[in-house]
Amino acid sequence: MATAAGTYTVTYTVDENDSCVNAGTSDSATFTINVNTPADANAGDDMAFDACVNESIDLSAYLSDDAITSGEFTGDMVTDGMFMATAAGTYTVTYTVDENDSCVNAGTSDSATFTITVNTPADANAGDDMEITACVNESIDLSAYLSDDAITSGEFTGDMVTDGMFMATAAGAYTVTYTVDENDSCVNAGTSDSATFTINVFSTDSIGEIEDQVFCSNVETDLYTILGDGVNNTGTFEGYTDGIFNETTPGEYTVTYSLDDSAPCVNGPLSTTFTVTVLETVTAGSDMSVSLCENGDEITLSDYLNADASTGGVFTDEANNPVISFDPTTAGEFTFTYTVTPINECGNETSTLTVTVNDLPNAPAVTDMEFCAIEGATVADLNVNGQNVTYYSDANASNMLAATDVLTSGTYYATQFNDSGCESVTAAINVTVNDPGTPTIDASEFQICEYDERTVAYLTAGITSDGDITWYDAAEGGSAISENARLVDGMTYYASAYDNATGCESAVRLAYEVNFTECELIFQEGISPNGDNINDTFDIKYLEDEYPNYKIEIYNRWGNMVYKGNASTPNWDGTPTESSLGDDVLPVGVYFYVIEFNDGSTPARQGKVYLSR
Repeated sequence: MATAAGTYTVTYTVDENDSCVNAGTSDSATFTINVNTPADANAGDDMAFDACVNESIDLSAYLSDDAITSGEFTGDMVTDGMFMATAAGTYTVTYTVDENDSCVNAGTSDSATFTITVNTPADANAGDDMEITACVNESIDLSAYLSDDAITSGEFTGDMVTDGMFMATAAGAYTVTYTVDENDSCVNAGTSDSATFTINVFSTDSIGEIEDQVFCSNVETDLYTILGDGVNNTGTFEGYTDGIFNETTPGEYTVTYSLDDSAPCVNGPLSTTFTVTVLETVTAGSDMSVSLCENGDEITLSDYLNADASTGGVFTDEANNPVISFDPTTAGEFTFTYTVTPINECGNETSTLTVTVNDLPNAPAVTDMEFCAIEGATVADLNVNGQNVTYYSDANASNMLAATDVLTSGTYYATQFNDSGCESVTAAINVTVNDPGTPTIDASEFQICEYDERTVAYLTAGITSDGDITWYDAAEGGSAISENARLVDGMTYYASAYDNATGCESAVRLAYEVNFTECELIFQEGISPNGDNINDTFDIKYLEDEYPNYKIEIYNRWGNMVYKGNASTPNWDGTPTESSLGDDVLPVGVYFYVIEFNDGSTPARQGKVYLSR
């Protein structure tokens, strides 16, 4: 009977005195019994951890120390407290303790939530290299510096590292390696990766010691690179922006390095000084190279010296002959040595200038071309096949043309460049720009009355230049107008000529504005009704159009009326219309007419007409 809390031991013994036990044999077993005092339900703390697909996890191992262990785990993929991670994802498991569990007071219950992230195994990834600044005696959790893509189950190794914690016990620069391999959780077999953590540990009460330096006058130096291990590198060098030392005058320079309160591991301003000795430098500089084109301009070798090279040296060719200039007449590679006499062990005694002379490409293949002026062809329309083709107006390739320059009849020149940037000689292109010209018209022949009902064909008949004529309603573009279209007073018509031989149309059209003239009556002086359709009747042009209410009477020389008519009657053809004269044709002779216009303002007109046969 468990009458008091504590740990008790009970021994169970079996020997020869018991039933069915051989004589002279005995055995015993020990029972250790922990007797707990009943308490309120306590499921412990919520937990979150990672797992891998197909991993089996005993969840009881993740219970917090104060949790009652007789509770129950419920949730996806949980059986008897074992979580089987069969698929990637985030899962929630609930651990519950209540009065049904051992040593739990009646009426009490508690639960804890286990959030489990199940990951799919992947190749090892230690993430990025890191650089960390720390102070002496600082403790750093290196896992907090892992990059986001790093697998977190790897191992940190290096000085002053224990279980991923770096203990900065002394100033200096330290290297820690983070390794992930197949022995870590969720890492594929046969893969490994590592990242390097560089940790600079600085003292809190000292700036560190900087040794005096000797530099050559032609060398620009980043002073931060001379700081030794343990020197706090977050300070500033007075007078030298970004720590760049670029003094070129020989001599001694005192440099002050300072830290202020903004620097890590510094409790107050700190500074130290050191001396930089700058030595005079004479140097041939670094090696140089230049690429030229065959048959290019002669060059002076000293023009291609490296920027830090001292002047006054000598160039020699491969046969050790002094050389000042070089004429690139032959393709190939040529090496020249530049030599100076150095001092103070600063700089290089020699450097090389490598001159590469590249072949010229062939001139592009071209053909002569023809265009119509109306197309407005430009240099871009020359369309010569080649590599990086360039066009010029002269054979010497001195006047380069733009793609938008308009072509005219003449000779153009094309070149091409190869991959070395060398340009070929020019190839000539003969360009012909055809234009039938603007049509001309003899407008002085035109008398266009509104009653004539003239058509566009009347204008075409007045064209005095060659080519097939087409009339348009606009100076450019527009629509063609039929030859049968009636002319419109005040409208401008535009004529273009087409040359069948070249297939080109006028670049500039003829503009002609139609203006109707006043329609003057034309009175015939005689008629000859002989059936030849010429003056067969007395037809006064425009009379009916101008005076639709007119009346006409014609008399013979004795004053007898031989004809009476108006707009509704046929024109007089030399026969009488008055019954008193019969129906015979009238004799040849002079007849007299009287016209009443009947418009209320125009006076009557009298005249004579000669009748002949």
